[in-house]
Amino acid sequence: MKINIRRLTLTKVFELSQFIKESCKGITTLEDAAQELVAILCKSLVTDSGESAVVLNRFFKSCSYVDLPHDIQEYIKQKEGRDVISQQEKFLTLLGTWGDEEDWKHREASMNYKAFSLNDKNVLYQFPMLSAVFNQIGFKISTMSTVHKSIIIDKQDSDYGVFYVNYAKDSKLIPRQSEFVVPYGVKSVFGFGGHYVSNNIYSVILFCREHISEDIVRLFLSLNPVIKLLTLKHEITGCIFNTEVSRKIGKSLPSETCAEMKDSYPIQNIEYFIKCQEALAITDEVKKANEALVVVTNELKEKNRELIKEITARKQMEEALIQSEKLKSMGVMTAGISHEFNNILAIIKGFAFLLNQKYGDIKEVNDKTNAILKSVADGTGIVSRMQDFTRSEVDRTEFEPVDISDLVEQVIEFSMPRWKTISEANGVFYKIDKKGLKTVPVVEGNKTELRQVILNIINNSLDAMAEGGNLSFRTWLNDDKVFLSITDTGEGMSKEIRNNIFDPFLTTRMPKGAGLGMSVSYGIIKRHSGEIFVKSEVGKGTSTTIQLPICKAPKYIDTKPKPIHKLEVTKLHILIVDDEKAVGEFLGEYFSQEGHTVKNVYRGKDAIKLLHSESFDLVLCDLVMPEVGGREVIKMLNTLEKRPKAGLITGWFNNIYNTNSEDFNVDFILKKPFDFSEISKQINNLFSVTNKNP
Repeated sequence: MKINIRRLTLTKVFELSQFIKESCKGITTLEDAAQELVAILCKSLVTDSGESAVVLNRFFKSCSYVDLPHDIQEYIKQKEGRDVISQQEKFLTLLGTWGDEEDWKHREASMNYKAFSLNDKNVLYQFPMLSAVFNQIGFKISTMSTVHKSIIIDKQDSDYGVFYVNYAKDSKLIPRQSEFVVPYGVKSVFGFGGHYVSNNIYSVILFCREHISEDIVRLFLSLNPVIKLLTLKHEITGCIFNTEVSRKIGKSLPSETCAEMKDSYPIQNIEYFIKCQEALAITDEVKKANEALVVVTNELKEKNRELIKEITARKQMEEALIQSEKLKSMGVMTAGISHEFNNILAIIKGFAFLLNQKYGDIKEVNDKTNAILKSVADGTGIVSRMQDFTRSEVDRTEFEPVDISDLVEQVIEFSMPRWKTISEANGVFYKIDKKGLKTVPVVEGNKTELRQVILNIINNSLDAMAEGGNLSFRTWLNDDKVFLSITDTGEGMSKEIRNNIFDPFLTTRMPKGAGLGMSVSYGIIKRHSGEIFVKSEVGKGTSTTIQLPICKAPKYIDTKPKPIHKLEVTKLHILIVDDEKAVGEFLGEYFSQEGHTVKNVYRGKDAIKLLHSESFDLVLCDLVMPEVGGREVIKMLNTLEKRPKAGLITGWFNNIYNTNSEDFNVDFILKKPFDFSEISKQINNLFSVTNKNP
C-alpha cells in the first residue's frame, strides 16, 4: 500500500496497522518481524512525487549478551576491546533496517550501530532522542544523558514513548550531520518505543526526507501497541534472531525471562500467558485509538465552531452528515476491535474453565481461576460498553421492573470502598445523604445498565470533589414519571463543558477518567425512553437528574438462578473450525473429556476438504477466517448427502450475517466469550430427539 505521509489520517494509520499485521503473519522470529516492519514503513510512506518519504528506518531492541548470536557477540568484543563481558549486560541491538542504500537493508552490514552497551555513557549521548523516550517509559540508565523533554509528543504515557525533531539539519539531537543528514536530505526525524513485560525495550526510528508536522507524528502513537503485539510472542518465547539456535529455543522453551515469570505465576500453559499479554497489548491499542480520536475530534470541534459562525443552514446540515459518518466509522472500528478482544477473552475463559474443572478441588487453583473468570466477565463488560457506544436499537426483552431507590442503595453500597474506605485512609471524607430517597413506583429497565449509569455519575461526582464533600440523592414522582437526582458539592463545570457533556469524545477527568462516560449514560437512558439533565456552575457543584417512565404493567420475572447445563449427548463426531488455534484446543479438550471424537482444523478450506472425505455429527465453525470464511463452510454443508448439525461461534457482536437465508442455515449461534453451560444446553437441545430415539 502507498500512503502520502503529509496526508496521513487516523483512518490511514489503522489501515496501515492492519496491513502490517497481515504482512507479518507466519513470521517466526522477532528479527524477521522487525525487518518486515521497517521495510513496510519505508515502502508504504511516500512523498507527493511517489518516492519513499523515509531515507532510513531502523528497529532497535535491548538484549542480554547471553541471548545474542555469535556474530554480534564477536562484534561487541572487537568494538569494545573486552574479552570478558557479563552474560546479563544489556545491549541495544539493531534487529531491523531499511533505507536508500543497499547496505542499509541488512543489519549485518552495519559497521557502527549493530549493537552497543546500555552501560556505555557515550551510547545514549549519540542518541539523545532515545534518552528521552527511555526516560519517559521508566527505563532508567545510570549513564543516561540529559533528557530532552521538548521532543516528546505524549508526555503522559508511561508505556510508550514518541519523539519528534522537526528540523534535523544542524540539530544537536541528530548525529552524523555531514556524513548522513545533509547529503541524504534528512529533514525530520521521529520514532517511537516501548517496553515488554520482560523489561526489555524497543525503539523504531524514521529519518524522513520531508518536513513532518507534529499532528502527523502524533498519529503514529497508535502504531506502538501494534508493534508490541507483533513482537510480543517472539520476545516472551526467546525466538529473537534468525538463527537455528534461536528458532529451536523459541519452539521448545520460553526465554530465561519468561521462565522466571512462569515460576512466579500459576501458569501451566505458556500460550495462555502469551494470550494474556496480547490482550493487554490490544487494550493498549484500543486506548491509543481512543486517545487519538479525542485529539482529532477536539481539533475538528474547534474548527467547526469557527465555521458555524459563517456557514449557511445548508452547510450546517452537511456538517451534521459528516458527524454521522464519523460515528459510523467509529462503529466499524469498534466492531473490529471487539471481535479481536472477544477472541482473546474466549481463549482465557476456556482454559481457565478447564483448569478449574481439572484442579478445582485445590483451593488456591480454584480461587485464582475464579479470579480469572471474573476478570473475563469484566472484560466482556468493557466490550459491551464499547458496543453500546454505537448501538441505537432498543432491546426490551431484557427489561424488568426496577425499584430505582433500591438500585441507588445497591450502587452506594457497591462503591463504598472508594468513597469511604480508600478515601478516608487518605484523609478525604465524603458525606452521603440518602434522606431524599423516597418510595416511588417501579420503572421498566435493564438493572445492569441503570446501575452503570448511577455508578458513572457517582464516580464523576467523587472525581469533582478531590478534597471531599457532600453527595446527596433524591427520588420523586411527577406525571407518571420517576425522577432521580444526584447532587455534589464539587468544583462544577463551565457552560462550555456542560453544553457538551454528552459528547462521546469529551472528558474532563483526564488522565484519571478512562471510561466512555456520560455519552454512554445518555444512550442508556434514551433507550429506556427517559431523559437525563445536568445543571452545574463553576464552584457550586453539579446536579444530574434522570427521568424515567413508570412501569404501568409489571411483568412476571423469574428470579430463580439459571441452571448449569451439563453435556448429556454422548459419542458425537465433532469438527471444530477456528483460525484461533487456542480456541480449537480448549473446545477439543472439553468435548474429548466428555467422550466425544473431535477434529480441529484452522482454515476454512481445510474444513471443506475434510468434510468431503469424512462424516461428522456436528460442525462448530468460526465466522471470520482468512481466505475461506465460516459462511462458505456452512453453505458447503448443504451439498453433503448427510448434512451435520451446525453451530456458529463468533466474536462479532453485530448482525453482519443473515442466518435466515436458505444457503446459510445454522442451528445455533454462540458469541465469544461463551461458557460451557450454554454450549451444553444448545447441543443437548439440538440432539434431544436423537437421544430419545437411539
